[in-house]
Amino acid sequence: MAALLESPVAMQVHQSASNAKAFDPIFSLCKCWFVSFLVCTLQYMVLIGTLRVPWPDTLLLPIKALTWFWSASSSETLALECLMTHAEQLALPIALTRTLFYTGMPVAVYVVLLGIEAFVRLSLVLIPAVTAWLALGFRHTKAFHALSRSKSFPGMRRFVMKQQQSRFLAPGVIGPAAPTSSQAAFMRELQAGFTSFGNTAWVQAGTTIFFFLPSVVRYALSLFSCAKLDDPDYIPYPWTAAAPGTYFLQDLNQQCWTGWHWYWAIFYGIPIVVMTCVALPVGIAAVILRNKANLQEPWFKRKHGSLYRIFRTERAAWGAVVAVQTIVLVAVTVFGLALGPYHQTLAMSAAFALTLVLLMLFKPLKHKQQQHLLTFGYACLFATTLAALSFMPSYDGKTPPHAYCLTMGACALALNVVYLVYALVQLKRSITAEQPLNRLLSMVVSVLNKAAPLLPGGCVNNVSQRLASFSASISS
Repeated sequence: MAALLESPVAMQVHQSASNAKAFDPIFSLCKCWFVSFLVCTLQYMVLIGTLRVPWPDTLLLPIKALTWFWSASSSETLALECLMTHAEQLALPIALTRTLFYTGMPVAVYVVLLGIEAFVRLSLVLIPAVTAWLALGFRHTKAFHALSRSKSFPGMRRFVMKQQQSRFLAPGVIGPAAPTSSQAAFMRELQAGFTSFGNTAWVQAGTTIFFFLPSVVRYALSLFSCAKLDDPDYIPYPWTAAAPGTYFLQDLNQQCWTGWHWYWAIFYGIPIVVMTCVALPVGIAAVILRNKANLQEPWFKRKHGSLYRIFRTERAAWGAVVAVQTIVLVAVTVFGLALGPYHQTLAMSAAFALTLVLLMLFKPLKHKQQQHLLTFGYACLFATTLAALSFMPSYDGKTPPHAYCLTMGACALALNVVYLVYALVQLKRSITAEQPLNRLLSMVVSVLNKAAPLLPGGCVNNVSQRLASFSASISS
């Protein structure tokens, strides 16, 4: 067993841990935020793909692939009707069912994440406890005495005796008082295991909101998206435009503000819009501004650090600006029918241009690499929307040449690919491939350390040699 502990695997793991501490602090601060930058850019690119623009083939296929991959941010990519075999038998209209499904999905995902976190924490307490209790009962069996005398399992008796002294059992007690003492020890360990569960729940809530915010805002605002339709049976002149009312865009058979649409828009749509479009950014700003003195406190960082860690102290509430920007972009895509394709695309270009100006003016991010990455991303989005404007027909009805559209689309695609490569290179600099693999090897070594008394000595040495060779190949 000592050979395993002194193997190159263990030394590699310890060396990897020391290297991680000495890594560039610019990237070791918030490595996960490089991924969040990519996610945010992809979300906005999907919103650009919903513009009613005659995209050239050089951009149409990449946009379709992206919207298919990022289906949670677009209503056209994941058709709920295809998932339901009896959609016509639903008690609710399919348009309303779709809205309820997508606005309720974040809650379901958040509950699942909390369940997984609770299961992992409970397992970390239950496994040692059950092992200790089983070892205590196994100590008095004939099989234990036979295995403890076997040369293949030299550490069996030492392993079981060690489990008898576990923190879950009363040391030296094997009488009637043992169950009571063991239960008290188990409850103490269980309480200690769930000490930071509340902070983890806050972090998971922020992650869920960040991922699903475009989808929820889109479907919440869609409840108020209506359009005027002409009556083809208008008398006496059928060719004359006559709009008897406005109709729900998600279901053109339903007239707005009548029937079920009135109730659901008032009692479900308005609360969702208030929570996501008003309460969320205001809440982020209020939490940060009211706790300026606690921004560097460890307890506040653990609970709310994901809201401001990458921003400078004087710009700690910039997360509220990001939330408002997302809401504005989604609103432009939802109510674009009333604006028209040209003005819808122009409004989205103006939103990205304003964001670029604010980024360069206030410089909210702590480090230059992060500032450059985010600015480059918004510049790519702004350039893509400008290219989309050039694809539209002019006011005199002239369409741009086909060759121009293909060339401009290829340039816009190349610019976004360059940004993606640049972001991945920065991510590679912050997270090397050796770190997660060495962490995995560390977990394997830890398991072998605990299970070594139950395994033959030759088996442990063989596994140790294989892990050492594998670790050497990773380093090379």
